[in-house]
Amino acid sequence: MSRQDADDVALFCLLRDAVAAAFDRSPVRRRQEAEGEVWAWSVCALPLRPGRELLLGLNWGNDGRGHQPHHDPPDDTDIAHIRKERFGRAAHVLLARYGRDLAQMNYFNVCPFRWITSDLVSVSL
Repeated sequence: MSRQDADDVALFCLLRDAVAAAFDRSPVRRRQEAEGEVWAWSVCALPLRPGRELLLGLNWGNDGRGHQPHHDPPDDTDIAHIRKERFGRAAHVLLARYGRDLAQMNYFNVCPFRWITSDLVSVSL
């Protein structure tokens, strides 16, 4: 593993641990547990690419299926999966118009938690 790859993994782990701790304190977690669901959280959907452009979404969404946290950094195999999702398909088409490639970007969401309704998210998280 290169030094840059090791630094990227370390950054992912730092972000993952902070997001997991915030999720544990959140009303989103309490609601999902009360409903017997697993909504979880994610840090990023594509490999970290320092110095590259950033694509932001609102949240990870929740399609009614259980979702486990992403404990490991995504890799290049995750790019094909993102391009199949509704947001990823739309972003790919729009970015391609402007000569940008989704696979070369960082993809985060403003809120790292999955939720059913936005009233579960507050600034106190």
